Amino acid sequence: MNIVNTYKKNKLQKLPETTVSEIEQSLYTTSTTPTYFGARYLDPRTSRWLSVDPAMYQGDYIPAAPINDEVRRNNNNLPGMGGIYNYVNMHVYHYGGNNPVKYVDTDGRIIIEIIAQYNMQGSNANNAVAGNWGAALIRPYSNNTTIAIGGCAIVLVANIAFTRGAIGVTPATINNNNNNFDQGGYLRWIPPLSTSNVTFVDRVYRPLTAAAFNDLANNQNYSYLVGIRVNYSGTTGNSPRDHWVGASELVTRNNIQYYRISPTSENDWIMGTNTAANGNNRAGRGWQTDTNAKGQVTDIYVPLDQVTGYIIYRANQNLQNN
Repeated sequence: MNIVNTYKKNKLQKLPETTVSEIEQSLYTTSTTPTYFGARYLDPRTSRWLSVDPAMYQGDYIPAAPINDEVRRNNNNLPGMGGIYNYVNMHVYHYGGNNPVKYVDTDGRIIIEIIAQYNMQGSNANNAVAGNWGAALIRPYSNNTTIAIGGCAIVLVANIAFTRGAIGVTPATINNNNNNFDQGGYLRWIPPLSTSNVTFVDRVYRPLTAAAFNDLANNQNYSYLVGIRVNYSGTTGNSPRDHWVGASELVTRNNIQYYRISPTSENDWIMGTNTAANGNNRAGRGWQTDTNAKGQVTDIYVPLDQVTGYIIYRANQNLQNN
């Protein structure tokens, strides 16, 4: 199904008038005639698709005969986070894993999302799960750095683990294991996710371009989870601090490209204007948000020119129970 590229779903955001008009003419019509969305027809009487997800009938979810190593590798990394081995995919008349509020399925094949289950502060702000790790010192550090101050990478990895069903991996469990850090006190990206149904692909020390992100999103064989390192403080030339968040979607707003992010800090929801080197200058850095009718932030966007690096994990098959 490929309607997202035409009708961008911004959760609770008010859609542009032209888009609302198009949706009303197709989804909210009183007609009983099936509506075609480019990949399959929707029955307006029952609000159900009349054919299966293209990923199923084209065979993308089904493993091939293991005739060589390459085929076996593909069988272990089927799209849709596990192909037919992910039970959600067996209901092939659904959309976005039966959770369109959380997942954007751009072509009926690939789902890319990182759930913001935890934040650095360990608070329950914005529906995060609270914990006592915020005040904990990042173990290998000797300069009194706490997770609340410098633990964005730890929280990103914990959120990836939760997204993949490894609910036993939290910021606290990651921090309590010195093997998860190198001799300089920096997080090692692979050990904390050894039980999380992901495979480390790459850590890249340059900006994540739109073309590179689209290559991942449009891959026919694999699903990816992407973290990006972004600027949030200071100004150009004023020692900006970097910050790790998840990258969920590439969008264009007022002719500027942004990544819709999965936050790792309760401060990611606050568009500050403090230009100090360690201040919250997210608004000054061009970050934007969407809000609902109650004024609550529903989505956070970071401009592509504020991305300084990224990390990629490939989702393996068979999600754990969560």
